[in-house]
Formats: sequence, C-alpha cells, structure tokens
Amino acid sequence: MCLGSQIALVNAQEKEGLTSIKGKIVLPTVIPKGINMEGLSLKGAEVILRGSNRVPRKPRAANWKELTSEEKKAWDEAFIKTNAYAIYEKSVKTAIANRFKTTTTLDENGNFSFEGIKPAWYQLTLTVSPPNIPVPYDDQDFSYCRAYLIKQFFVKDISRPLQMGTMRPNLKNVPMVGDMAADFTMLDYEGNSLKLSDFRGKHVLFDCWATWCGPCIAQMPYLEAVSEKHGSDNFITIGINVDEKIDDAKAYLKKKASHYKQVYAGDLKLHEAMSNAYGIESIPAIWLIGPDGKILARDLKGDNIAKEVEKALGAAKK
Repeated sequence: MCLGSQIALVNAQEKEGLTSIKGKIVLPTVIPKGINMEGLSLKGAEVILRGSNRVPRKPRAANWKELTSEEKKAWDEAFIKTNAYAIYEKSVKTAIANRFKTTTTLDENGNFSFEGIKPAWYQLTLTVSPPNIPVPYDDQDFSYCRAYLIKQFFVKDISRPLQMGTMRPNLKNVPMVGDMAADFTMLDYEGNSLKLSDFRGKHVLFDCWATWCGPCIAQMPYLEAVSEKHGSDNFITIGINVDEKIDDAKAYLKKKASHYKQVYAGDLKLHEAMSNAYGIESIPAIWLIGPDGKILARDLKGDNIAKEVEKALGAAKK
C-alpha cells in the first residue's frame, strides 16, 4: 500500500473511531538446546486477534464470605450437580463463542496487519502445529504447538496505528504418535540413574506427576489398575515425579504406596531435559511407548489409558 493510501486509511478509520494493529513475527535467532527445527516454518501461519469475553459471574451462596474453605468446597460440589450449573456453563460457552475474533496471515517477511480495530482489550495469538495434530484442534491449546505466541494488550490511542514491533514465538518440541520417543534420565529413590532406553523391548506407560497436582492424583487409580492387570516382562508402568524436592515425593509415596514403578525427575536439569524433549506444558502427562521406542499414544487420561494399553498389547500378540 502506498504512503498516500495508508494516510487516507488512517484518517478514515480515525473518523470512525477505529485504528490498525501492525507487527512482525519471525522465528528466534537463538534456538534453545534440544529444540528440533526441522520443517518448522512460519509460512502460511495465521495470526488471531480476539476481544475480551464477558463471562457471567459464577453464582455463589448468599453468605459466601462467611463460609469456611471446607463449606465453600462443599457448596461448589453440590452446585455442580444442579441444573443452575448447567445453565451457567452454557452461558459461559456462549459468551466465549460470541467474542470478537478475526484472523490474518503473515506476508513473506512475517508482517501482519489488522484494520478497523476498536479501542478495547485484545489478545493476539500465533500457533504453528505439526500437520498430523488430532482433530478437532483448539488453537488456544498450546500442547500441540511447535511455535506459539500470546500477547494481551489494550488499544487506546486511535490517532495512529498500534505498532507492536518484531515478536518472536516460543519454540518447543511436539513429538507425535509414530515418532521416536526421546531418551531422558530419571532417578530411583535410592539415587541411582536410569533412562527410558533401559526399558527398550517393553511397552512403557509413563506418567509425569506431582504431589501438589490434583488431576495427577486423580489419574493414579487408572494407572494402578492397568499396572495390576497388564504388568509383565513386556509391559511396565512408570510414575515420574516432578516435585521440586524429592523428599515431598518420598513422603507422599510412603503415605500412599504405589504398586507400579516410581522414579524422580524434579531436579531442574532432569525436568527441563524431559519437558523440552516432549514439549510438556502441563501435568499429568501420560505417554505410551512401544518396544521399538516409538510413541504409541500421548495425552492419555481415564479409561483411555487402559484402552490404548490393551490395543497396543493386543496388536503385539498378532
């Protein structure tokens, strides 16, 4: 667009109370250790601009401020089972679905532009994912993003375009089903080191967890059941604790013994190496690895753990 046209556009938008948002996105020049850059490109990547969503406030008991923590927890648990909660959840989903959203693509130099933008709060995101990601895919779930960027800001001054400058996304590995599982080091609770590759030839189900992670604890009964049913020379379940202090994990396991193998990888170097290799953004993170070292399933939860394990073991017998 020529300079005259740009000025005309700015003037026209300003009269209408609108402005532009401009910026540039390029890949980082310094690549973190262990990041696989093969095939990673911003070509064709979409930039998404979202406005705020006014989510309805969650209903509370009339005397909420007077309740104890236990009473509040009990009230929430009871509320979840009511029709009022279903109505509230529906209103939240409607508010999120109806919020402002627009997209644009990057040009060959990584530049982007949004026109006709009102003064308000916005969130800008960029996600670059592998071609074989699961469907459906939520572009705000960064679990499957090899490169991602998120920036929140207000647009106030409409007298000139908002220049966001050059931004560089975060990079991470996203191993998918069929990829070779990266090797990493763990410690047993006697302080001996062992590696994932030490279990080559077996089906390995491993779970990254922490004592402070409620959802992690909730998955343990499923893992116990699978281990009890299928544990053998050909299959092993491994719980990999990532607490900052190994004593926290030891104390928990002493209080509530695990019947499957437990190890520790909360040490900063061990945790960072494992998390970087697998692109782990949150826990629990449950993976199933085949005897040949290839990933058979990832992001397992609940009943799907047993289903995937039984499918893998059944296929191995054929």
